[in-house]
Amino acid sequence: MPGRFNTTKECKSLALESTVLRDEDIQAAHVKPSIVDTQNDRDSDEERLQAEIDADLGGIQKAVQRLKERALEISRDVGGPVYDLEGQGRKTDRTDDKVLRNQAKLDRLR
Repeated sequence: MPGRFNTTKECKSLALESTVLRDEDIQAAHVKPSIVDTQNDRDSDEERLQAEIDADLGGIQKAVQRLKERALEISRDVGGPVYDLEGQGRKTDRTDDKVLRNQAKLDRLR
């Protein structure tokens, strides 16, 4: 009978070959999705890292603002020059502070 296997050995050989081919097909099919999954993982990792960086940057900016405010308070408390906190290095207008101090002196004299 043509097309039929005469021996058990031929049947086992064909079965083994088809199993190997199926395993290779399955592995090949899994390679493509894993590449896509890897790219998606990288994208999500980058997004997560960017979110962490943005959060850290926001915290740093808030801390810098608090430090600037505290430096201004200390400068006013000790009566030293009050500098522009935006890094310009110019003295700010201190007339309000002088008026308040003079008003306090007048109140004490009364």
